[in-house]
Amino acid sequence: MITREKLLIFKKFNGDADGWSRQSTINSNFYFESKDWVWIENLIQDLIIVNNGLASQSFSDKLENDLLKNCDSNETITLLKDLASTL
Repeated sequence: MITREKLLIFKKFNGDADGWSRQSTINSNFYFESKDWVWIENLIQDLIIVNNGLASQSFSDKLENDLLKNCDSNETITLLKDLASTL
């Protein structure tokens, strides 16, 4: 599940998974797994595709469903969309 806290960690390291793995604490590693990092990267990539008008309606609809299913709140979805719009 993608949470606000995970997105803040992702943002803190500017999406740099290597930096996170080298500099994160044991507590951060316990809370945030590599698969979460990859999932956030994929969602951001898909949001960028949609934001640039390069996605079909079915792609956009599937992405919205994925966001609703895999994010813990609307606030998290908004934060994820904000991250995608700044890249």
